[in-house]
Amino acid sequence: MFSSESTDNLAFIARQLSGMTPNMSIEDGLDQLSRETPDTYAADVTYLKGLLNGSDTLGPKLGTNPYAALSRLMPSANAARDTLFKEFVAYVQQSKIIFETYWAGVIGLMWYLAAVSTVA
Repeated sequence: MFSSESTDNLAFIARQLSGMTPNMSIEDGLDQLSRETPDTYAADVTYLKGLLNGSDTLGPKLGTNPYAALSRLMPSANAARDTLFKEFVAYVQQSKIIFETYWAGVIGLMWYLAAVSTVA
């Protein structure tokens, strides 16, 4: 999928954004995040702003842009734009959990195979 650090950063920004958006628009939330978050997350906030505006640029440390389809869809979303982007933000948060769950399963399987090989 994509590296853990990029997933951590996007999930952090998504969590912050979802906490802000019930009271403000997505654009205002991203603007506030760009002012208030540490420089570590600046590239991630800029990436999300680009997705919202239809830019197809690569995200930080994501490799091939996994969200390119969303960036093509956003300019035509019109009235549903905020709702669609809020759903995307929720997806980013869930993808972090899913990524970590699968990775923990792979690591657990490797430890199990190592233990069985050692005992055998």
